[in-house]
Amino acid sequence: IDRDKRAEAGKSKIIWVGTGEGNGRNSSSWGAGIFRSTDGGGSFECRGLEDAHDMPALAVHPDDPDTCYVAALGHLWGPNETRGIYKTTDGGATWSPVLQIDANTGACDVRIDPEHPNVVYAAMYSRRRGIGSYQSGGPEGGIYKSTDAGASWKKLTSGLPAQTGRIGLTIYPGDTSILYAVIESDNGGVIVDSWQNRSRAGGVFRSDDGGASWRRTCDFAPRSFYFSVIAVDPTDPDRVYLPGWSVGLSTDGGKTFIPATSTTPHVDFHAFIVDPNEPRRLLAGCDGGLYVSHDQGKTWEHHNHMAVGQFYNIAVDDSDPYRIAGGLQDNGSWIGPSQSPYFDNGEFMGRKGSITNKQWQFFLGGDGFHVAFDPTDPNIVYGEWQGGNLSRHHLDTGLHRSLKPAPKEGQLRFRFNWNAPFILSSHDPTTLYLGGNRVFKLTDRGESWSAISPDLSGRDPDVTDAVGSDAETAGTVVALAESPMQAGLLWAGTDDGRLHVTGNDGGSWADVTPAEAGGMYISK
Repeated sequence: IDRDKRAEAGKSKIIWVGTGEGNGRNSSSWGAGIFRSTDGGGSFECRGLEDAHDMPALAVHPDDPDTCYVAALGHLWGPNETRGIYKTTDGGATWSPVLQIDANTGACDVRIDPEHPNVVYAAMYSRRRGIGSYQSGGPEGGIYKSTDAGASWKKLTSGLPAQTGRIGLTIYPGDTSILYAVIESDNGGVIVDSWQNRSRAGGVFRSDDGGASWRRTCDFAPRSFYFSVIAVDPTDPDRVYLPGWSVGLSTDGGKTFIPATSTTPHVDFHAFIVDPNEPRRLLAGCDGGLYVSHDQGKTWEHHNHMAVGQFYNIAVDDSDPYRIAGGLQDNGSWIGPSQSPYFDNGEFMGRKGSITNKQWQFFLGGDGFHVAFDPTDPNIVYGEWQGGNLSRHHLDTGLHRSLKPAPKEGQLRFRFNWNAPFILSSHDPTTLYLGGNRVFKLTDRGESWSAISPDLSGRDPDVTDAVGSDAETAGTVVALAESPMQAGLLWAGTDDGRLHVTGNDGGSWADVTPAEAGGMYISK
């Protein structure tokens, strides 16, 4: 997102927004193109580039709001042509690709030198997600510089890794020859310690000569494919912020980083701005929403009045008024009312009031996914967090019980998707079905369980390792459905395109995979 900066502070009306996530997760959503507003955000119009899918960055010319550069990352799951750096000089009526490499390499960042707007920096990035795998980086990527408004580009290499993944850039406005980059790179090796964010060849890099040469200041690179955001204080070139799981702070030019605050307000920071007019003020966007600091990150205010939570799934019950439960990305699972009572001078006027935050009840942590109400007991609700961690919750007592099936010691472990499906049987409210690499039947409200299918995926049953984190666990059931008319009639779809059906509650399964499915992910 960017805006026209020519007008007085607070008066600008032109806003550009690039849609689609650039974070490369298996649950990432792609966008619908680039949008532009000329009335301060009152309305937006799509200005093209729909097939770019993901636009993690854009830059508006400081003197001409009709000139904009877009970093188009392209399709996550396959090749496409709409990738690289695109430029418009007519407010988005037409776009020209000014920097392209190939159908597998897109752009993940773009910056205009605010003092010399013909100078543009671009970060190029090759990535590809598959079922259970993620390729992040390669020799095609890197940092490029143009000195003629995008007409020609030079790859910057001095002091930089030969093989790069995702890159984040920032320019120090007090002296635009100073740049910082956070770079994902292992140069063909392995990361030293992924949890501690140390990289063999990547990390934070600094240039003091407009990118002609770089030096690595440290090997700190928080989960680079997922974050890669860096910012510099506009009044102090040595004060650098590096958001990731928390917000890292350096006061020595990127050589060392410490947490900016002793108490992290939330996790997974993906957007970060230092106020150019008041550098003590920081704005941070994370999985918890928008946070604002007025003291350089020591303390944070949570601006929780915006409806920006990301629900994976919801369910409703039969109460009057009915309740809604849902699982949210990195914000657990919650229950709330569908309506709220409205009073006028103490007189009840019906259930048309606004639903407030305090009317929502938290009942499960982690990333929240599928939920279900027990139709026979309003105090019982089922929820799960990532990796098939199903549990039963008693709202009246606060007690909960983990229900996730586990193999006996010495047996192959079960595999569960990041977003593992479960359903509450419409024929027996004490029976649940949970999808992993097998289908599991849980009875007596989950007190007992059994596997009622073999491994339904096409994966080698002797291969059980996940690729990367549990978000990349492959060969799993990702779609599960029960016939509302016939007990025991179940359908199961996998992430590698297998579709099976049973008519006898798992006694036998038939492979009914359509020939034209071609191994595609079965989402529903």
